[in-house]
Amino acid sequence: MSFFYNYSANNQGLEIEGVQGQSVFSVAKGKVVYIGDTFKNYGKLIIIKHANNYLSMYGFNKNIFIKLNDQVSENQKISTIGCLDNNLSKLYFEIRFKGNPINLLKLFPNIKLKQH
Repeated sequence: MSFFYNYSANNQGLEIEGVQGQSVFSVAKGKVVYIGDTFKNYGKLIIIKHANNYLSMYGFNKNIFIKLNDQVSENQKISTIGCLDNNLSKLYFEIRFKGNPINLLKLFPNIKLKQH
């Protein structure tokens, strides 16, 4: 599995290489607060609100198995990875605290990054 760190000033998420149709799981229990494609840079996006003002974001989904306002559990299958216009399959993943992105490389220092 390869990870690409997104260096954009607007976010600090990870782009995780995958296979189209691969399962995506919630990182923690929470409530689904957004499902849609309004934010074009993320494809079909899922946002889950967790305890203590945390949000998890999952972008570039294909099949979505949850609905808005659903309560999800930790490790619950929420979607599958989709395929972008350039035939690249990946998942965009981001964590926010009180609306601000968290640098995931500080949370997961063992992630090996691949330049793109």
